[in-house]
Parts: sequence; C-alpha cells; structure tokens
Amino acid sequence: MYKYLSANKIMRKWKSLRDTYNKEKRTEKEKRSGSAAGSGKRWKFFAVMGFLDPFLTPRETSGNMVRTVENFPPEDQGQPGEAAGECQSEGQGLQ
Repeated sequence: MYKYLSANKIMRKWKSLRDTYNKEKRTEKEKRSGSAAGSGKRWKFFAVMGFLDPFLTPRETSGNMVRTVENFPPEDQGQPGEAAGECQSEGQGLQ
C-alpha cells in the first residue's frame, strides 16, 4: 500500500526539487530578448514550487577578475586640443 521512506531519502528528494527549481529560475532569468527560442517545455513542478520565491536569495558570485573603477581616458578620443582627423603639425608649416 504505502511505501515508507527514510528521513534521509525524503531530505535528498526535497533538496533535489529545490535545486531543480533554482536551476529553472536561473535559466528563465538568463534568457535574453532576441535570443533563440528554447524548447518551450517547462519543468512540471515549476508553478507549484513558486512558493519558495520569497525564501530564495541569490548567492554572490566570485571570479578571478578584480572589480575596479579607474579613470582611463577613452581610447577613441584624441589628445586634448586636437580636432578629429587633424594632426598637430598640419597647421604649422616649415618657416
């Protein structure tokens, strides 16, 4: 009749459901406008698991890149006082 499950199996099943929901949420969030259409098939428990949303917090990501803001002049602009397409020596003839 009823199959009794151990507490360990129930906890693993719950973690699996939660992880799958998180994965589905991430893939939904990462879809960009204009990107190719996906399979269009959603996980069958996605709507039911929506009650978890207030309790899910995204973790901070880390990487090997240092995040700094430095004041570098844009490369496509010339030196100060230089007009676009002109060299400093153009207006100065040999005298």
